[in-house]
Amino acid sequence: MEEIRNSLSNVREQLRDHSLSLLSDAVYRGDTQAKQLERQCAKVSRAIDKAIHEFDVLENMKSSADLE
Repeated sequence: MEEIRNSLSNVREQLRDHSLSLLSDAVYRGDTQAKQLERQCAKVSRAIDKAIHEFDVLENMKSSADLE
């Protein structure tokens, strides 16, 4: 299970790096869709953060069940 958690964390970090690069390029080019791009990156980031949170909840539930 720890491997899955680490994979989700790695995806989150990679997404942040890639999003910053995309947004930087869009602003540099004066792209009119930069704001939409920023919103979409934020949505994906929040979804990954939620997935990590839900995974942690699942692990806590599993740990509680194992202790009983």
